[in-house]
Amino acid sequence: MKYSLIKSILITLIIVILSSCNQKQNEVIDAGNYKIYRSKNIKTITDISLPLVKEFNFSDYELRVPQYITHKKQKFYILDKSTNFITMIDDNGKLIHKFGGRGMGPGELNSTNSLAAVATSKNIIISDYWQKDFKIYDLEGNFIKKCDISRWGPKRIHQINDLCYGLELENSCTSERFISKSKICFYDSLFNISKVIYEANSDCKLNNADYNLATTISCNSDSNIFVHRLNANNYLIEVFDPNGDKIAEIQRRYLPVPTSKEEQEAIQKHFKLSKNGKRLNTKVDARYKRVTNAIACDNKNRLFVLLNHTNKENSVIDVFENKLLVKKIRLPFKINYLQIYEDKLINIDYEKEKISIYKLEF
Repeated sequence: MKYSLIKSILITLIIVILSSCNQKQNEVIDAGNYKIYRSKNIKTITDISLPLVKEFNFSDYELRVPQYITHKKQKFYILDKSTNFITMIDDNGKLIHKFGGRGMGPGELNSTNSLAAVATSKNIIISDYWQKDFKIYDLEGNFIKKCDISRWGPKRIHQINDLCYGLELENSCTSERFISKSKICFYDSLFNISKVIYEANSDCKLNNADYNLATTISCNSDSNIFVHRLNANNYLIEVFDPNGDKIAEIQRRYLPVPTSKEEQEAIQKHFKLSKNGKRLNTKVDARYKRVTNAIACDNKNRLFVLLNHTNKENSVIDVFENKLLVKKIRLPFKINYLQIYEDKLINIDYEKEKISIYKLEF
């Protein structure tokens, strides 16, 4: 017992020392086919007030729970996960059209929390995880076709030069384990998988559950794909070229932040899923908070990484240029979903029931 206690204390001290070590200079390491980018430590967090460009109130457009917002050709397309409607608004806030909606008919959607959307130069594409299909509309909201697939739909979809790629997740369980799989895929015109560029499995019985799982993806104006992976103490972002070949890793180290007792109980409850009427014995090691929440790129090829060490009053973001950290900023509002188009940041405030558009100017 005494030995175990001493061992535990020593391990904790080592983690704290290693995590708090300052990276004094930038490092770019040649790893053969790709490069590893490690940034020097930036201690100062700069408080930023972004210029507000426009705001949309939920009530003006009968929005309930807007989630995905995409912008194309001077129009906003807002996907509401509650009503399943896509609301089309012009840049001046004028309501143009609503399409989709809950139902089983042509062009209708039927999901509560498993839809993803992307706008290409010609189409709006909606992926439905549970219905296992893609629905395609033109930019005016007219339904074109449905593409059925034989697997779960992707949780996230993006596009490069009108070719779509997505983040697909698959879960399986036994009496003792909850296993998650993630992969990033390119799709053909019928949304069959044409190429897998990233694939990882995670066993929730292990420490730092979901360690290797991809959770969010983004794309910059050079058509490079950024894949964000979960980790409790550090984060790793992998970068792929438009052909799906890995070209870089962005690595960052943080001091572990413990989860509260209430947070741990909520996580355990989430993973103790039922199987054939029985509760699973899965137990997740969730002593520390996930470091990062999401990533997004602007039209200046800057990478924004939303940190999970935030509260209800603000959001802290790491800003990268050329894959190296250049600034840590704090915004005076909570970001629920990090969404960026061109040089604008979109924030959905569910408490005040409004969508705010800010210019990324700092």
